[in-house]
Amino acid sequence: MSVKIHGPELMGDAEKIVKPQYPTAVQVENIGTSSLGLAGKAEEIDQWKFVFTDIDGSEIISIEYANGSFSKAERERRPWIKTQIKELPRNMPLNLAFSYLRNAGYNDKIKTVILRAPFPAEKAASYVFQTETRTIYLDALGGEVIRVVEEK
Repeated sequence: MSVKIHGPELMGDAEKIVKPQYPTAVQVENIGTSSLGLAGKAEEIDQWKFVFTDIDGSEIISIEYANGSFSKAERERRPWIKTQIKELPRNMPLNLAFSYLRNAGYNDKIKTVILRAPFPAEKAASYVFQTETRTIYLDALGGEVIRVVEEK
C-alpha cells in the first residue's frame, strides 16, 4: 500500500473509520512525524495520529496512520481541553503548507507538524511546524506565518 500525503483525502479516510463507531466525533488535531526522523518535504511526513473528540469534549478518539495503513480507533475517557471543538479545515494539504513555509524563508527540517483547531483566543486553525531550533505557526486558512518561537 502506498503512503498518502496529508490532506483532505487522508483526513477523510481517518474520518470514515472513526465516524461509524463515534458519529458525533469531531476531528480536532492531526500530528505528523517522519520515519526518517527529520523531514525536509511534505512527502517525508509519513506517520500520523488523527485526534477526534466527541461534540461535548468529554472523550478523545484517536487513530494512527503509518506504512500506508490505519490502526484501529482507540477511545480514552478524558476530556479534550486543548483547543476549541471545531472541525479542522481541509483546504490546505500539507504540501501546500510546506510551500508557504518555504516561501516565507523557513527551510528548517521538521521534527513534528501539527494541524490543530484554534485555541479559544485564536480565530483560525493552524499548522504548527516544530524544528530543532524553533516552532513556526502557519495560518491553515491563509498560509501566512503568524508566529515564530525560537527555542533557547
